[in-house]
Amino acid sequence: MVDVVALEGRGMVALSVASKPLPLSVRPGVPVSVPAQSVIMWTGQLTPHVVDDPQVYAVVLPSAAGSGRILRLEGEGRILVEQAAG
Repeated sequence: MVDVVALEGRGMVALSVASKPLPLSVRPGVPVSVPAQSVIMWTGQLTPHVVDDPQVYAVVLPSAAGSGRILRLEGEGRILVEQAAG
């Protein structure tokens, strides 16, 4: 399970993160897979899929201890992620 807050409509939201956010583009046929805990937000016509596979997690974030979930986003849009420390 991944905790998500959905916001819709017009307005502004203020966020605070520990590192400089990294924007990534997602295009049809070119999905983006990132550690779920690093996702700050996404926008556009994206469909998220949770990948709960320790082997995939080890490839995406090899320096992380233990296991975690990967969020794979498909479609067209943008994702903002927190960069890994170190």
